[in-house]
Amino acid sequence: MKALLLLSATVITVVCSGPIQAAVPSHCSAEEMTLFSCQIEQSAKVVSLCASQPLSKASALAYRFGKPGNIELEFPKTAVNSIEKFRFAHYFRYQVDRKTLAFNIGHYHYMLFDYYEGEETPPYGRGILVTDTRHSDKTVSLLCRDEVVAELPLLNDIVPCDAGNALANC
Repeated sequence: MKALLLLSATVITVVCSGPIQAAVPSHCSAEEMTLFSCQIEQSAKVVSLCASQPLSKASALAYRFGKPGNIELEFPKTAVNSIEKFRFAHYFRYQVDRKTLAFNIGHYHYMLFDYYEGEETPPYGRGILVTDTRHSDKTVSLLCRDEVVAELPLLNDIVPCDAGNALANC
């Protein structure tokens, strides 16, 4: 964001050339692009999705979870072919926009989600769902607090399509 301060006798005007975003905690480094990041409700933990720049099919993609400065879980362990370990899905119609990014670690299925339901209050739902694939009824939902960086659509033509997801348009 670029801001220009114009001073006159008693008036201060701020002219912005881009969106103003609140500071959102993130596990992404300054050299990485933050594609998704938020603090989990009722927790000090942060979930982040980071990509090497410039964003392309050759980029490294990393999911990180934990308290700021203390990453408890990072996936994948190596950057080599990391994009291939994720699956993206996007569904859109009037008043509905749903984006997901999924991956598996052992018996656990993780799904970052960014949902907009125009007729719901609040209209946005963002966070991560973790399911034990051995017991599909055991899903934990970790919802984001209000301040969120959510740029999952940038992955549309970069991450493989999640053919097993009903939201996907593969």
